[in-house]
Amino acid sequence: MMPDAKRSDKDAAWTETERTVRKAWAEMLRLPEDSFRSDDNFFELGGDSLTAILLCAALEDRLGQSINLEVFAEAPTISGTILHFTRKES
Repeated sequence: MMPDAKRSDKDAAWTETERTVRKAWAEMLRLPEDSFRSDDNFFELGGDSLTAILLCAALEDRLGQSINLEVFAEAPTISGTILHFTRKES
């Protein structure tokens, strides 16, 4: 996308969701937000099942939508989490 190209409402929502998810990951993993990529695995970055449960609860509080641990564990990446939330929105 060109830097000055207009983004659609859906792109803007995706960006806001990604920021929210990334911030929650950084807090739960105690890592800087820019130290991991969207396709990095939560568990490989040091997360465990208890931290994942806390992350799912934090995301529900922040985004107003739930994600259960089983769904998160199937795709424990920022991209996978965002996909889950954006599917629920549409």
